[in-house]
Amino acid sequence: MRPTGGGGGGAYYRHIKSGYFQLTAGEEIEIVPATPLLVRREITIQADNPFSIRWVGSDLSLPVFENGFYSDGSDGGIGVLASSPTTQILSIWVRQDTEIDYNIGSEIEDDMPIPDLSIRPFISLDSNINKLPSFISSDSQVNYDDVDTYNRFWGTWTTTEGAVRAWQFDAFLPGKQYVFNITHNLYAYIGNDGISTSVIKEGTNIEILLCPRETMWMAISQVALFSNVLSSHIDIDNLEKWITNRCSVITVPDTGGAFNLTPTLSRYILLFKAEGSFLAPGLGLCRCIYTPNSTDPKQGGEFEITQFLPWEDW
Repeated sequence: MRPTGGGGGGAYYRHIKSGYFQLTAGEEIEIVPATPLLVRREITIQADNPFSIRWVGSDLSLPVFENGFYSDGSDGGIGVLASSPTTQILSIWVRQDTEIDYNIGSEIEDDMPIPDLSIRPFISLDSNINKLPSFISSDSQVNYDDVDTYNRFWGTWTTTEGAVRAWQFDAFLPGKQYVFNITHNLYAYIGNDGISTSVIKEGTNIEILLCPRETMWMAISQVALFSNVLSSHIDIDNLEKWITNRCSVITVPDTGGAFNLTPTLSRYILLFKAEGSFLAPGLGLCRCIYTPNSTDPKQGGEFEITQFLPWEDW
């Protein structure tokens, strides 16, 4: 175990747990237990007055005058002991690669309530058409070919019916895992017998794509700057493929199912990609509607695919 800089080690940890201890003057107590297996964790200790710590197996006490930040990368998690010349409250946070299956003192009560989860369309439904960047249009002159290209691109992403292709997290608790469900009822009746057939190809996967916001804004700028060369549907389709090729992917079966997401302050846009059956062959993005969890608004909700349109290949 080694001290790190005042801002912590800067690594990414999946799990966090916090608590506090009442330190009695002259008494040494264990504040972080040892673990039998290799763990990578960062320990943050804060108190109002000076205190000392030492790790299990060492006779050396380390005085801490304000706050302490420690990185534990040993062959097994090393236990941490603390003592103080005065009676005081010591607060501690542990961030760790793996599940934290041990207690950290008494639980810290957070005065900030967990926000209700809020997910909204990335593009406002009433803002995509005829509201163009300044380098496409001006007050004095409008290039209507550019307007048409720009609107064609955005028109494939939104509809006035509330079913959109791109979604984003609006309010959430960073680092909290949310469970979502994705469904669809895209079936068609074919033949004289009226056999019901899925529009999404059976045996394939529905892909949940996490698209960096920067990637989407780069695509928007391409449409705005080079709309004169994006003159056909296939050009627009190729730009959409360029976007999806730069996404992280989670999959569920073609019939739908549950998936988990843990949003952080690194903002991503949520897209859904599928493969059509012979009724609509090819790959493409889906339009969805989102329904929040009415039972517990702090948990994930449900996406329903309402339309699938394959990319043009001509």
